[in-house]
Amino acid sequence: MKPEIITECYVDTLLMAIVTDTGKESINHQYGCHNVAKVMQNRYYANRPTIGVIDNDKKKPLYFAQFKNIDTHKDILVLWEHHQHRIISVGAKNKSIESFILSAAQEGEINMADYGLPNTLEGLQDITKTNKSMNNELLKKLFRTLKDKSESFRKLGQWLQYGE
Repeated sequence: MKPEIITECYVDTLLMAIVTDTGKESINHQYGCHNVAKVMQNRYYANRPTIGVIDNDKKKPLYFAQFKNIDTHKDILVLWEHHQHRIISVGAKNKSIESFILSAAQEGEINMADYGLPNTLEGLQDITKTNKSMNNELLKKLFRTLKDKSESFRKLGQWLQYGE
């Protein structure tokens, strides 16, 4: 059974759609990690493989305290598991997904300016922290390149295959 992927923000939704080659419509977009937890605890998802994707920068909902850490990748991806549910924390500790994007670009030897994007956390957040980021062509192009060039993007893709 293909896992349900539940994301907390617009750029997460775009990233997961590109990493999984599924399209944004197949990603369950919520707003905030507390809503991700709420949906995961819904009766419909109780016994289904489900993956929540959240930034590593916020206070986690109490439900996530039940999860155990099963893998970590370069301190920018952490995989947690509880029964058939998984959580992927994306970004450096106490940082948002933008830190993951910047780290992956550096890892893949990608110059963000070549994609018309800033190379600072704050500059990138100005672009990613809006609902327009889900359809941003510059981000789409960058993510497609990183999918091929970044070890961290490949690791994220492997973790998203859970349950298949």
